[in-house]
Amino acid sequence: MSLGQMRVLEIDDVKLPQSMTIARFLAHQFHLAGKNNLEQAKIEAVADTTTDLLNKFGPIICQILNDKRKIFKSTKSLENDLPDGLHIASSFISQY
Repeated sequence: MSLGQMRVLEIDDVKLPQSMTIARFLAHQFHLAGKNNLEQAKIEAVADTTTDLLNKFGPIICQILNDKRKIFKSTKSLENDLPDGLHIASSFISQY
């Protein structure tokens, strides 16, 4: 495994790491990556926004699920930033 990562897709004895790389590969493989460059850019914008949200809020959500007593420490970030992030993602979806 290239970077010691867990997620690996093996194709013809080649190990392909990284979740988004695998997702993009599969999207192209199954003709789900867009019919033209603009459509592909829109799809990637949604995917990148989703990745940004997961990177920012994934650890907070895991912390909340693992230890409910830590909810109050994380609440401020969720209250302040999550609605903006969801609004951005929603605007991408409604535009496309």
